[in-house]
Amino acid sequence: MLIMAAVTHGRADLTWQIVELDPPGPGEVLVRLAASGICGTDRRVIDGTRHFALPGVIGHEGSGVVEEVGPGVSDLHPGEHVVLGWARCGSCPACLARATSYCEQTRRATEAGVRVFGPLSGQGAYRFPDGKHLGGHFFGQSSLASHTVVAASSLVPIDRRLPLAKLAPLGCGFSAGGERRGESAAALVHGFHAVDDVIEPQPGANVVVLGIGAVGSAAIVAAKMAGAHVVAADRKPGKLQLAAQLGADPLAIEDPAELPNLLRNQLGRRPDAVVECTGNPQLAEAAAAAVGSRGVCALIGGSRAGTNISLDHNRLVWGKRVQGVLGAGDINRTIGRLANLCQDGSFPLDRLVQVYPSDRLSEALADQATGLVIKPVVLAPAISGAPNQL
Repeated sequence: MLIMAAVTHGRADLTWQIVELDPPGPGEVLVRLAASGICGTDRRVIDGTRHFALPGVIGHEGSGVVEEVGPGVSDLHPGEHVVLGWARCGSCPACLARATSYCEQTRRATEAGVRVFGPLSGQGAYRFPDGKHLGGHFFGQSSLASHTVVAASSLVPIDRRLPLAKLAPLGCGFSAGGERRGESAAALVHGFHAVDDVIEPQPGANVVVLGIGAVGSAAIVAAKMAGAHVVAADRKPGKLQLAAQLGADPLAIEDPAELPNLLRNQLGRRPDAVVECTGNPQLAEAAAAAVGSRGVCALIGGSRAGTNISLDHNRLVWGKRVQGVLGAGDINRTIGRLANLCQDGSFPLDRLVQVYPSDRLSEALADQATGLVIKPVVLAPAISGAPNQL
């Protein structure tokens, strides 16, 4: 079938083009997309600093409606509203432990440009109209398109009453909002997974969140729901105001080296946990130094490959734990929980998401890069030229 998709050659280019998409194979689903979030990871493919099979269709924060199911799919049906999660193998130790975002094959699934799981492994579903191969299946999604074919296991059904387009970023990410020149690609689901499954704060615990983009906002909400006292630090007044609205005590910070002293002055002691959402290596080092004995420092913010940080071994032996966080852990459980929080108004989705029509794709990319908006979401294009009504 012919679809409209955002194609890049990795030369700072991204354009809507008509391409061909195969029908769903065994265990797969054809999804008519409603929208896709824009993430720093997408931008790095566009500017050629992240590997992907090029030219290719990108996007990995999609939502849409099931249009057709392939052979062997019985738990999803046409017309169901879904959020797209990451592809995973289902058989590695992480997947078997329901920590699916840590699947050992995740990197291969994000870069290969073809299916890497199932009976059609090694085959791509995307082609140019002249028959030339086109990379796809980015994170198992390639969601910047009118339609996509994905593994049924990566789809999470959601309530039809929820705003489908605005929920697109639940599957992977909300950028942390411009920290480190907009490079961070941390996910909204990271924030909940980091708090619920990694730091597991007790009521009354002191939790510090560094970087108040959408991921930091998610961490604040999760920590407050656990009964923790939350301090949220950022350098931008608007972000500090958002933190206060979410129930955190705002803390302005310019120099990462000041963090341990600032927190001791504000809390009277070292915090029980720090959630670092920016990807700034200096702030990650400061976060590890600031957390108290037997405390947890969760590193969510993404940095460029090869970025190193230094840790004081003598401080770590006091029972400190520094742990990286990727994705949602159990993607289906976390996405479902976030959708429910959006539905009952507990998570302030409208404050974080800015929706753009498909003809403003370049503007959405620019606004994400500069941090002008926390999470840009682009509506899926329609091949006929009619506006997408999802």
